[in-house]
Amino acid sequence: MTPQVARRPWPANRRGTVFQIDAESLLAEFTREAEDLFTQDDDLDVTIIDMKNGAMCRNIKCTNMDEILQYIQTPREKFITTIIQIGQPYSWGELEISKSASQALFTHLDVSPGFWTVLKMFGSKENAEHESLGGFNEGLWSDNDASFEFSYTAKHVEEHGRTGVYDPWSIRQTGVYHKYDAAENRNTFILLNPSTPLTKRFEDKDPSTQALGIHCLILSAMTERWVTARKLHISLPWSDLRQSKKAILSNNPHGDSRGFSVQFSDAQSIQNLQDTIIRVSYMLELNLGIFESVLASPGLFEEVEPNQNVPYSTKSILSNISTLFAQTKRCKGHSESLLRRLDGSSVLIRSILDAKALETLQTSSRTTAELASLAREDGKKATQDARTLNTITILGFVYLPASFVAVSLSTCLNRIAN
Repeated sequence: MTPQVARRPWPANRRGTVFQIDAESLLAEFTREAEDLFTQDDDLDVTIIDMKNGAMCRNIKCTNMDEILQYIQTPREKFITTIIQIGQPYSWGELEISKSASQALFTHLDVSPGFWTVLKMFGSKENAEHESLGGFNEGLWSDNDASFEFSYTAKHVEEHGRTGVYDPWSIRQTGVYHKYDAAENRNTFILLNPSTPLTKRFEDKDPSTQALGIHCLILSAMTERWVTARKLHISLPWSDLRQSKKAILSNNPHGDSRGFSVQFSDAQSIQNLQDTIIRVSYMLELNLGIFESVLASPGLFEEVEPNQNVPYSTKSILSNISTLFAQTKRCKGHSESLLRRLDGSSVLIRSILDAKALETLQTSSRTTAELASLAREDGKKATQDARTLNTITILGFVYLPASFVAVSLSTCLNRIAN
């Protein structure tokens, strides 16, 4: 992977990728999706930091295309580490770099075409399908020297700041690309949508931090908020987690005197919680894949020469990354434990709801039987009333003509007598 001048625009700067996609197809897809991914040439927010021999050489903030071109035209030195931060104003917003600026910059840096898989997960989105992607993306190691490239998408949680919502956390992502050129002893990092904790770490970090230490900063920022969110029940409303307690108390005659009861909405709440925890567990699984890939990357753990400007040894940084790995595994284990607990609560609530439904059905059946019995009694009374009416009708049919005849005869007799 000896650096060479790229004659074709990124992502068609190389033939073939680890995914075996031809360069022309990648370039066509890049052009097609650029409108939703990037901002305009005069509205950039790109920070470029160059560090050499434990000191910061340049800290450039590019706000337009001309400043990007000026950086590209400046020769790059050897023994330098470059960190490029590309912001995103909100989670489903455009990246704060334009199509032409990103293509010119990535072509200049000879970025792997495989990084396009990470890049296209950002930008304006109409749905959350991209959230299922992420984790470790690509790893390329040279057969000739210690040069390598790899990229990944880290999932982290951030406070969204929205009011009227109980859950203060939202899942975010940061794209990472790292290239090491052994011939020039040069590291290049590209960070897409760096998180707030990561940006703060870069502001406070020691300038002599080596490449592996930068990955440690990225992974620690990725892990920090997951640990905080886990302490807050992994961003789940605590009142909803009490549904299992409500289920038990509703079936316990000696339970809480306040009279908890299970409703169908409780089953819906637990189902929503299960869906959320499954999503959280999947994100943590993606992050675990990043840790495994970083720890297995041979080029990252080359011992550096003893240097007073290097504050931490490789072994110390490796220990820190392993600790972060263990914390992420504990978070995932906690989410799986919550899933098992909610499974039991869900079964219990469904059983209680089924029992209540059966009891309601039995009560309804008894009520229906009583109503049928009353209807039969009313039918009998109606039949008796009909028979009585029939008898009265027959009597009236006989009595009324006889009365008419009697009255008529009586009148005739009176006339004869007179």
